[in-house]
Amino acid sequence: MRTFDDGGLVTSEIEIYGLGSDEWHVLQEVKLRALQESPDVFEERLSEVLAWDPARWRRHVSQSGDELKRIFVARVGEHHAGMVYVASDKRGLGTGYIGSMWVAPHARGAGIGSRLLETALSQIQSWGLHRARLCVAAGDASAISLYRSAGFSETGVLKPLPSQPGITVIEMHRQRPRWAKRQ
Repeated sequence: MRTFDDGGLVTSEIEIYGLGSDEWHVLQEVKLRALQESPDVFEERLSEVLAWDPARWRRHVSQSGDELKRIFVARVGEHHAGMVYVASDKRGLGTGYIGSMWVAPHARGAGIGSRLLETALSQIQSWGLHRARLCVAAGDASAISLYRSAGFSETGVLKPLPSQPGITVIEMHRQRPRWAKRQ
């Protein structure tokens, strides 16, 4: 059992599920909370996302054409406690991209990040892709540790975060032979 500082919620149940286009309001709620709490880890700025209309939110959770993408959220009891975005990498090359990974502060340390990451990797594998790529803020030691423990390694690519050019992000990747869950 884990106690959360969110109204006294005590639970061991973590549910990870993919959002459908009719659940755009869930993404809106979670992403706005994430951007308010952790503005320095996302490619978008809160001020930009606040201006999105319902059609834009629907497009964000919907696939179109041959695009492969999925958004997963974590729910603990009645509370959404995290999210992750998964897509086929725009650069191609059989690579999946993992982004917008976030866990609510009150839920950190409960394994939600690991579960979201496992779900994202399973989705990438189900699409037949052989590599996963992500970017993480260079100063986010806990996220880097999580990704390393899941078999990711640095590619050597460093670049500025688009929403905040003063923050450097590190590109990391993982090859398919390491998909199997580590024991």
